[in-house]
Amino acid sequence: MATPPATNASLVTSGPSGSGPDNPEDPEGSPRPPESGDGGSSEDRGAGDSADIGRETVSGISWQAAANLVQFVARFGFSIVLARILLPDDFGVVAVATLATGFASTLTDLGLGPALIQRKSVSQGHIRSCFTFSTLSALAMGTLLFVSAGALASLFNEPRVEPVLRLLAITFPLAGVSITSRALLTRDLRFKTMVKIQLGATIVGSGFVSVILAWLGFGYWALVWGQLGQGISSSLLTYAAARHSLRPLFAAEPFKDLFGFSFGMSLTSTVNYFALQGDYFVIGRMMDSAALGFYSRAYSLMQLPLSFLGGAISRVMFPVASRVQDQPERFRRAFLATFKLSLAFALPVSLALGVLAPELIVALYGEKWARTVPLLQILSLFGVFRMTYNSAAAFVRAKGQVYRLLLSQLFYATVVLGGSWYGATVGGLEGVAWGVGGAIVVMWTMVVGFALAAAGVGLLAFVREMTAVSLPALGISAATFGAAWGLRSLDVGSWGVLLVAGPLFAVLFAGYLIIQGRRIDHPAIHKILGRIPGISRWAPNPSPTGR
Repeated sequence: MATPPATNASLVTSGPSGSGPDNPEDPEGSPRPPESGDGGSSEDRGAGDSADIGRETVSGISWQAAANLVQFVARFGFSIVLARILLPDDFGVVAVATLATGFASTLTDLGLGPALIQRKSVSQGHIRSCFTFSTLSALAMGTLLFVSAGALASLFNEPRVEPVLRLLAITFPLAGVSITSRALLTRDLRFKTMVKIQLGATIVGSGFVSVILAWLGFGYWALVWGQLGQGISSSLLTYAAARHSLRPLFAAEPFKDLFGFSFGMSLTSTVNYFALQGDYFVIGRMMDSAALGFYSRAYSLMQLPLSFLGGAISRVMFPVASRVQDQPERFRRAFLATFKLSLAFALPVSLALGVLAPELIVALYGEKWARTVPLLQILSLFGVFRMTYNSAAAFVRAKGQVYRLLLSQLFYATVVLGGSWYGATVGGLEGVAWGVGGAIVVMWTMVVGFALAAAGVGLLAFVREMTAVSLPALGISAATFGAAWGLRSLDVGSWGVLLVAGPLFAVLFAGYLIIQGRRIDHPAIHKILGRIPGISRWAPNPSPTGR
């Protein structure tokens, strides 16, 4: 991978001004030159127009979606291989360890990375302050995790977790160094570079390391070393792609500029972690590692296909929406187009995943994972809420309303923990899945309400537009269910159902996406469709402004 210049002008100048041109590179004030040792230049790209954001948005989503598709295929393929070699208990051990490492990761950057993205004007002082405090925080979290590994293993009655946590703790200092670089790449909309890093790290970690070690009989350690390889390679590649000064800076002013947003983001991320991991915690405490292995596999499968486009949209739209946060009409149109695209993708995929869950699990993973089927069927009903929530939250964050998100996450965490605990008591793993699904709906309702207020969209207009997107998706799901039901009655086997019902869904889904893409009132969506080979003639010509 070619190493870009150490500093880009867009990283040390402001974003769009409230009354100036829409060019995201047009500064509000004079560019701040890079400090000695950073290299690069303070090149100003000059004035532009709103087409810049449109082009960068389309390029970002296109690259991210393409990468997510490749990553989805790779991860899905690797997960099949690993699931056939390893046992559910192996995945459960790593899932328990991830409870601790995930929590430490949420505290690592103190929310300074997102704060660097959200700010319109960024100086070298902001960059160095972000690096200094996020690196110190990462070092502290890694040390704390290493020291407390024994106590955490005792908490879950799983002694195998202790050495796992101590090994994974060494990745934190490197991750802290890369936080600022990742924020700079996102702020500069350099998604093509981030895509290459994601793919490379996934192939190294989940592919070569985990699969080879699993084949050699390393058990759950294959997953652990895979995580380690993925984390180290991602950190090194990220810093290489967006190098910055490694000189620490303990100045109050730049840190204060970032702290207001970052503190809210840090609190929100921490609470969100507890909300997302509350069900894992309950299962880990009340059941065993095998039960957690079944449940974690179901939850991962529910999210895996949705991350293909949902992750691309949320990653791209946060920095893009931040740039037009003070342009109400563009912000409103971008929100509606983004949400409708997310819904059009998520609803049919979520329901189809639930319909075909029995065949997918047994055919791809083997009979030993059959316990996952009912869990995946339940969770897939709520996958659409999980994906579209991320799209709405990106626009709430872009407006700087992180404390509203914090409120929703506090409520969500409470409902997840309470619902999971009650569900586990009365219904076992299935009860946990239903409890989590209900909590997702509650959280989705709150966040979408905040997004509607931020974008100035009325509730009735929103419901009307989303209904138009949803009804055809329900028809596709009904057709898939009918085909699967008929094939099962013929006793054609798992592969027979998949090979007939799967392509039927794919054809209907592709046509549905093309039609919905044409109906979405945003040229950026039309441009994305126009880039897909074979359907470009169906995509309408976008306006020259790209707005």
